[in-house]
Amino acid sequence: AEGSIPSAGQSEVRFTNRIHIYELPESGGSGTNLYTMAGISLLLMAGLMYRKKFKEGGKYSSRN
Repeated sequence: AEGSIPSAGQSEVRFTNRIHIYELPESGGSGTNLYTMAGISLLLMAGLMYRKKFKEGGKYSSRN
């Protein structure tokens, strides 16, 4: 957007708004996909262990 603002004196103030979209630089990292998949796998394993616990009556079985 462009425009001007009249001032009380004889001078005039002009302005120009520019939209700038910031982009993160490439750093050569491995990205987030590997970490996301590892986190999902851990959550699934924890959920399966939790489910197994309650199927066995609320206690983990000790098989020593």
